[in-house]
Amino acid sequence: RKLARNLLSKLWSGERIGASLPVSDLFAQYIAATESRKRALTNTNESRLWRIHILPALGSLPVSDLTRERVSEWHRSMGETPASANRALSVLRTAVRWGEKSGTLPKGSSDSIAADAFAEYPRERTLSADELSRLFSALDQTEAAQIVHPELVAVIRLMVRTGARPSELLGARSEWVDYERCAILLPYAKGDRAGRKKGRAVWLGPKSLEIVRQFAGSGPLFPSVCPESEEDRRGYQKLQRAWLQ
Repeated sequence: RKLARNLLSKLWSGERIGASLPVSDLFAQYIAATESRKRALTNTNESRLWRIHILPALGSLPVSDLTRERVSEWHRSMGETPASANRALSVLRTAVRWGEKSGTLPKGSSDSIAADAFAEYPRERTLSADELSRLFSALDQTEAAQIVHPELVAVIRLMVRTGARPSELLGARSEWVDYERCAILLPYAKGDRAGRKKGRAVWLGPKSLEIVRQFAGSGPLFPSVCPESEEDRRGYQKLQRAWLQ
């Protein structure tokens, strides 16, 4: 009875519910209900997909209008960015399935959120010996001329030598460095979920360990570029500018 009264109240107030719920409203409800259970970076990436790919094309439509044909047409329209198209489709499907489980949408609403996924091919690119030599020479010159902050030069050197992700180095802390094992022991790793973090090690060779020793102290390993939160992109922006220089 309480649920019925709530539904009637929403209908009298003009609020659309069930399959007539606009996709934009589904997005707002889904994010509000699930963001606390996911990593901040995951929330940021999902929100970007909604903002760039889903809401501009589908946001004003009621969920009931998301036919298989319409979803497939929308998915095909993003063919120039196949990986983003596949991710956006997955995110939309997840939100509609959440709507079914929560009772926001009727069962079967997600059946039409389907399309033939674009093929994705692994991209692997390694620097040749000549390219590595020129890169380290450029870093030496940049460091000598003090064109770029030394912490940014160190991050680039470590990225090349260890294969670590930018986010792993920008957010690294001095207390995570294990000098006996020659590694930065990250308490998190890509794919970890909130409450289920496995972490991983970034292994350091002699030259990488020497770089880390120069900057290790207390707190962030690279304090001038360490993000204040997972949504803070300033460190990435500084790193991108340094790379271009």
